[in-house]
Amino acid sequence: MPTAAWVALGEHLPPFFRDRLQRIIHGSPGLCLADIARELAQTWRGTIPCNSPSFLAALDGSACRSGIARAWWSGAGHPALPGSNPWYGIPLPSWHPAFDDIRDSILVVEAGPKQVSSSLGHALMNRNPYASVRFRQAAENLGTLLAILRTGDWEGFISLVEEEALSLHAMMMTARPGYLLMKEGTVAILHRIRQYRDDSAVRMAFTLDAGANVHLLYPGEEAAAVRRFIADELLPWLDGGRVIHDKMGERDETT
Repeated sequence: MPTAAWVALGEHLPPFFRDRLQRIIHGSPGLCLADIARELAQTWRGTIPCNSPSFLAALDGSACRSGIARAWWSGAGHPALPGSNPWYGIPLPSWHPAFDDIRDSILVVEAGPKQVSSSLGHALMNRNPYASVRFRQAAENLGTLLAILRTGDWEGFISLVEEEALSLHAMMMTARPGYLLMKEGTVAILHRIRQYRDDSAVRMAFTLDAGANVHLLYPGEEAAAVRRFIADELLPWLDGGRVIHDKMGERDETT
């Protein structure tokens, strides 16, 4: 939907929904649509055929995966995650205290709409010659990730998260026709993150949405060092210097 249409819609909504709509417009649609779905689920409790607001959030792919430690699996379910399904996210069975306070600094390289929508990108996977390999890799990596979360292995987490991020964009580049959503700033930021991590031993992992923006994941105890790094080295690559600092639970802040 064009931004002007979102703004016009917001003028007719209650304050809670108007606030979330503004956040959708400015770059965090998944989390905000998840908030909206939770509010609707509370309002309609007992009148809709589901027991999870993630069912409503599934109208948007990123929203149904947003929230505190939820898993979603497209297909008949994942053997390592009983109860997983394509309709709504389910809570993770357990995770190590090392992952209790994960932070996410969203580095906004490009705030505008994507050149290729997620829906079109999913459709292009039908003709991608590497699709079947990627689906197997994703299934294997989910099992590995669950083990990493149980044991508190941050080094394994960093490696796997970055593998997944780069694999996602590899699928875009090998689609028919191929397309590239990373920008010059995206690539520069990824190189700087890896160099800083090697030099400082600060635990942080980059991941990517289906666009140019970079998400930087790290434990809360590294927050001060990571924010200094962002301020000192990454701001020139960001759209208006914009960063959204997020965390598990309530949203943190935007700079």
